[in-house]
Amino acid sequence: NPTQATGEYIEVYHKYTLIHDMLMVELIVTNPSTNTSPHYVGVRCLFDGRFGGAVTDGQPVILPNGRTFNTEKVFPDPSTGEGIPVSWVMYDDLNNPTLAVKGLVYAEEVTNPGMAGSSAGVPDAIEFATYTRLNWAGFNFVPAYNVGFEGDDWAYATKWNEERLVPGQSRRYVTFFGLGLASADYDPPFAVAAYAPTHLVAHEGDDPATPAQVEEYYLSDPADNSPFPVGVYIDNFSPSALLNPQVTIDLGDSGLELWPASQSEEQSLGIVGRNETAHATWTVRAPAGISGIATIKFSIRGKEVTRDIFIPAVPVFSPEIDTNGLAMISIPYEFTNSDAEHVFQSLGSLEPGGDATLIRWDPLTSRYRWFPHPFVTNVEPGKGYWLLNRTGTTISLPADATTVPTDVPYVVDLHAGWNQIGGPFTHPQHFSEVHVIGPYGHTWTMQEAIDRSLVLGTVFSYNPATGEYEWAPELQDIILKPYVGYWLLAYDDISLSFTAPSLLVPTQLAQTSSQKATVASPDDWRIELRVSAAGKSRTGRYLGVSPSAQDGADKGDIPCPPAALNGVNLQAAFVSDSSAGTYLQELHAAGSTKPWRFRVVTDAANERVTISWPDLSALPPGLTAVLEDLATGQRCFMRTTNSYSYNSGPAGGAREFSITVKPRGAASTVVTGASVSQTAAGYAITYTLSSSAVVDVEIRNISGILVKKLASSTASEAGTNSVLWDGRSEAGTRVPNGRYLCTITARSPETGQSSNIVRTFEVAR
Repeated sequence: NPTQATGEYIEVYHKYTLIHDMLMVELIVTNPSTNTSPHYVGVRCLFDGRFGGAVTDGQPVILPNGRTFNTEKVFPDPSTGEGIPVSWVMYDDLNNPTLAVKGLVYAEEVTNPGMAGSSAGVPDAIEFATYTRLNWAGFNFVPAYNVGFEGDDWAYATKWNEERLVPGQSRRYVTFFGLGLASADYDPPFAVAAYAPTHLVAHEGDDPATPAQVEEYYLSDPADNSPFPVGVYIDNFSPSALLNPQVTIDLGDSGLELWPASQSEEQSLGIVGRNETAHATWTVRAPAGISGIATIKFSIRGKEVTRDIFIPAVPVFSPEIDTNGLAMISIPYEFTNSDAEHVFQSLGSLEPGGDATLIRWDPLTSRYRWFPHPFVTNVEPGKGYWLLNRTGTTISLPADATTVPTDVPYVVDLHAGWNQIGGPFTHPQHFSEVHVIGPYGHTWTMQEAIDRSLVLGTVFSYNPATGEYEWAPELQDIILKPYVGYWLLAYDDISLSFTAPSLLVPTQLAQTSSQKATVASPDDWRIELRVSAAGKSRTGRYLGVSPSAQDGADKGDIPCPPAALNGVNLQAAFVSDSSAGTYLQELHAAGSTKPWRFRVVTDAANERVTISWPDLSALPPGLTAVLEDLATGQRCFMRTTNSYSYNSGPAGGAREFSITVKPRGAASTVVTGASVSQTAAGYAITYTLSSSAVVDVEIRNISGILVKKLASSTASEAGTNSVLWDGRSEAGTRVPNGRYLCTITARSPETGQSSNIVRTFEVAR
């Protein structure tokens, strides 16, 4: 600062620590106590990330959400509102990666003050551009969003804005930059890095790993290894040795298998001394027929690191079916003869009434069409279908199956309404990579199309194990997997334009406590409802508020797709006053007091139906939520209980509920003005509450023995409330004349604080 006294200076301590494949850059800036003035200090770290010394080394940057970019960019991005990503990665060759570099923005050390008096925390900005542009821009770089760095000498910078540093104060700045082929956890006291191929390659022919079996196709890593190696490294940078840490591999339901199967899932790494490295390896095989994304999890001493592998499809697959034999599928191949019975010749006849057939939703008529209707007769990539496969037969596609070319976009036309779609390629694809061609021929990114209300912002897949649709609320979490069919709602006649999917996974990092936690805001929150009955369950029903939402139907509300053809007898959805539609998610405007209406429908007779809300942590602490059964008027405070149950009745049917969320009242609840008076029907008990409460009302004899419980955890509003006692005991018999006690206990639904009052009265007949 030029206005500060001359001769004063600041001290800067530099330290560079190599943690496995990442360099931790640490700076401690101190304003010496001998100074008389505060200093305003900002820090900017510039990295020239070269691949093998090449000057023209710029490649697209891949973010954790799978989105890529290759033009100048600053995060937070003022043009889109996108915040700073946790990390990023860049590969030297998108088609054949041998090297990667990455930056890590959030980690435990980033918020650790270390030897300094405070931590600078997460950078205020990160920047990408050519080295020349970032270097000459100085502290205040302004990106040119149309200027690319691909094929140029690129660079990366982290920046902390100027902050006041008084005499005697110190501040620590930390960031990470390094290689990126591992999924890793770099937090102390030791780093864990998992290695596995980013993707597999399909081969026609017999798998050399299984000499006793003869396969038509097999899968290998890019180096043609089958089985292929995976492993985990541990770097100990703690002050002492690690004694016999155990590392475990978990293949979960990925479809991968240890090969040979005699390998132990757990390995001991022995003694790992300070600043030493140890590793464990396994060999894994991917049977032909699995496709999508396989996740491998490595666990060691409380740390878990996962590794995702993109697995391509081969022309043989076994669709997972529900108890009725149904699966929602898509076929990522083209055929010279696309007739459905030719494509599914493994299943025999597809005429309805047999063990196999094909069904597809027609958005023009809003109804299902069954083979051999012309709408469902031909099988094409990018389209989704219901497949009935009662025998669970493995399907081998005919010899004329060919993969869809990836050198030109593949276009799928959709009509306004619900459409069944699928990824047209044999590799998984991020839905955010798909473009939308609007009704007037303009091409939009998927996010732009969502913002312009051309399409709904999510897709739905069918889980045969639960008979339920599944969906991701965030665009970056949606991945189209080979052979899987999806529902997509188009609001106009549009086309989907599929380009070659990226075969590279974004950088993967273990979740750490230092990553920015989402703090529940009264203007932006969401909670889940679940419903169960007759052995079935429905999950993923969300209510909440958003600054971008309105009380009527808008793009934050998620409509229910057409019902699955599985005979399911349990439905649960939000219903809107402004439309006849039903919704899996309904968001209201920030600050709205409008209640949500929730409807449950079942044809199961005399069954216990339970609505639950297992996690209210996202509900801001200043709000209270009440669920009311509109059929009975019974109310329950959702903070003091986690479920509500009712009997479906002799014929089942629909039941509606109202959910009200509002600012909570005073913390203390007081019950006052209680009285007991005799009426023609018995005894009227009246009481007054200072605020809403959960109330118990009990009748006891003069010895304190319970005679009748009139209310138990009953939700009651502030003001005057009443309950009637018919003068009978719990056993249903009339109580004898005499003196009785009426105890009224009220508990605050937010704090649990209780207040009670006792009234004495006479029973005389």
